[in-house]
Amino acid sequence: MVKFLLESVAFQDLIDEKDNEGNTALHIASYGGDFKILQILANDSNVDRGATNKGGMTFADIILSTNLLNDTEILEIMSELEREDGLLGLGRKLIRETKEAENAEMGKQEEQQREHKKSEEEQRGKDIANVCLLIATIIASATFAAAIQIPGGYDGKGRAILRRKTKFILFTVYDILAFFLSTFSILIQFSLPALGFTRYFTMILTTTLTSASLAFMMLAFEQDIDDACWRCSFTSVQFLFDGW
Repeated sequence: MVKFLLESVAFQDLIDEKDNEGNTALHIASYGGDFKILQILANDSNVDRGATNKGGMTFADIILSTNLLNDTEILEIMSELEREDGLLGLGRKLIRETKEAENAEMGKQEEQQREHKKSEEEQRGKDIANVCLLIATIIASATFAAAIQIPGGYDGKGRAILRRKTKFILFTVYDILAFFLSTFSILIQFSLPALGFTRYFTMILTTTLTSASLAFMMLAFEQDIDDACWRCSFTSVQFLFDGW
């Protein structure tokens, strides 16, 4: 019936007539979603395939927006259409939109992967910061206790008995350095983020300071002063860990 009307001379003058909404027969067929009728109209050379309705939509826009045709039917129509009056064929338009959708999905997946990686790095940084904080706290407590209970004790005038011994002096210097470095590490771990410094910078700095304080504490307690010094030093450390 449709083919008969298209071949009719009288109907050829009416094929591109528009209704009140500006729709031609091709628009109406697109809204109806009848593949066979749409295929016949779209392939007829007398039909204006670039006509737009009052909404500015061509029949191609309607097909792609209504989803009344399946992909196979759309592809079959696309393969028979060519660019006409500046209108891209359905094939190219669908391919372009498909690629855009694929690119958008890939971009979304990449963004999710970046967010996941960032989250893992942040968690790793927090774990390292917590370990550094714990170690720095232990070092600060141990070195402070060792300074209070000074190796060798005091004489009657309140002075360190071993103050003239070189290893005692080294012990004192190393102990002080370990205490201040560990204390500073604890301080900057809380203060730098509040001042706007990045977590990465804070982590690097605190890790360096904590490592240095640990090294100085080991040097301090490695000084072979005498048995009394060692007993006193280990007593202070034992007192600390008993408290923990």
